[in-house]
Amino acid sequence: MTSVDTRPAQAAPLVTIGMPVYNGAATIRRALDSLVAQDYPAIEIVIADDVSRDATAAICDEYAARYPHISVRRNPTNLGAYGNFSHLLLQAKGPYFVWASQDDWWDPRFVSALMTRLTQNPHAVAALSGVRYFTDDPAVGPISRLSGADNPERQTRRGALKALMTKQGSKGGAVRSNMYIHGVVRTDSFRESVLALDGPFLNERQLIFQWLLVGPLLYVDEVLMAKMTHESSVHATDPYVVNRQRPLFALRYAAGLVGAAWRSHDIAPGKRPLALWAAWYYLRARTVVNAVRFIQRTFPHAIAAARRIAGRPKKNA
Repeated sequence: MTSVDTRPAQAAPLVTIGMPVYNGAATIRRALDSLVAQDYPAIEIVIADDVSRDATAAICDEYAARYPHISVRRNPTNLGAYGNFSHLLLQAKGPYFVWASQDDWWDPRFVSALMTRLTQNPHAVAALSGVRYFTDDPAVGPISRLSGADNPERQTRRGALKALMTKQGSKGGAVRSNMYIHGVVRTDSFRESVLALDGPFLNERQLIFQWLLVGPLLYVDEVLMAKMTHESSVHATDPYVVNRQRPLFALRYAAGLVGAAWRSHDIAPGKRPLALWAAWYYLRARTVVNAVRFIQRTFPHAIAAARRIAGRPKKNA
């Protein structure tokens, strides 16, 4: 006699998709259409409007009225990009979180494909797919992959940290491992890393740095997301941009990496030497870069004169 398994199927873990928005009326319909088309069965979409001055709020209300798993929250005052996102993250209900931008696009299998890998690997912190970068059409643009030797799953922890900080792939080209902030991430790890870092110095690679100390990163080698690119991803007056021009930025950044790791409760003490190594490696690299830039800014005429002298042919004796 064949036995029948009558146990109820285990419910899929809830994934919170958090979308902080501000004046996104031109692109937000495309983004929301791709999010409501996700085939993963347990999703909540939470939109936080930061006092938009265009039709963004009305569009969000329209979608919330049509889809019960969408909720819209409006800030009473403008919190800024960091404040709006961190406030939204703290209110996420799901054990997994996706940071959704108002102008991006996602394949219907984006969440389900990444969640399949994460539920199969309980120690992993985040999962990401290949990403297409576009300006007008999400189907047209260059693709970033982390395949082969650039796949974090095939790297040692130290190798993954080095690739993250240097932005260099195994063959010398640039790698976009910073895009893990827009993958599917364990909510607790995302919250912990954001709370441990100082807002004005918060940087995507600092966040992922902490996740790598906690556990591995997973990768699905399919293009399941399209990221809209802009002429400038950050404003010239953004505190991060302003601070990184200062001579002591590299020191503060390195100290921030170690300090955040030390304050993070879910990082085992045995992994802290990696934090020291990573901070030293970054500090060494940034010190050289900052020194060169300082010389270039301070002595442009001397450099130009030196180049002219170096370029002159030697006189015959």
